[in-house]
Amino acid sequence: MGYYQFSGRRLSRVLALEALYRYDLLNEPMEEALRDIYERERPPEDVRNFTNRIIDSVRANLEEINRLIDETTLNWPLERITTVDRSILRIAVAEMLGIDEVPFKVSISEAIEIAKLFSTEESGRFVNGVLDNIAIKLGFKEGEK
Repeated sequence: MGYYQFSGRRLSRVLALEALYRYDLLNEPMEEALRDIYERERPPEDVRNFTNRIIDSVRANLEEINRLIDETTLNWPLERITTVDRSILRIAVAEMLGIDEVPFKVSISEAIEIAKLFSTEESGRFVNGVLDNIAIKLGFKEGEK
């Protein structure tokens, strides 16, 4: 497929999205998916490093990430959210929980843009609402991380 139109951290998020999508849909181990993606895409080292940080944060915080998403989407249990949207939400929440130098507003903005590119027309608004509420729950709004 090739993600040549993306670069930097946006590319990292897109590669993480593919790995999480494959993990969620195919039950493929994230490490295996990443190895395959890296071999195919040959991203620069800085892109790999940030992608790995995202995936590490998802793995380390998956239970809490899933709980936060599930609590926030009251009428949409986690398993009813599309695989793409669920993966995008997990990436953004993983950034909020485990990658301190990324401001929460950047994580939300990137998630919205990626949702608009890879999911449905309504996904951008859905992702924005969910992540905005999670940011409030995590205390980011009053502190403006």
